[in-house]
Amino acid sequence: MKTFLIKRNPDFTAHGVLVKRNVVNKEFTESRINGFPYSNKLNIGDKILVSETSYGIYAYGSVTKVDEIIEFKTVNEILNYTEKNKIRDVKYWYNLIC
Repeated sequence: MKTFLIKRNPDFTAHGVLVKRNVVNKEFTESRINGFPYSNKLNIGDKILVSETSYGIYAYGSVTKVDEIIEFKTVNEILNYTEKNKIRDVKYWYNLIC
């Protein structure tokens, strides 16, 4: 079992702040151009600490599920994915495109 630190940037959010949702299961996504994201090292049971880039650690938990890595080759694939899966954090995905 390993412990990972996730740094979140509030600039990618709709209102410029990170909102801590009061739910038991939260989703984490990561993006990277060329190569695999660092989260491909996560395993069920690993511990996670979540921090904001200009604040500090504000949440912690453990990994309960690991999904497959999705690779996009075109901007259209990203747009289709966000629409098909009704992604709520659209600003995050659109910032990846720009």
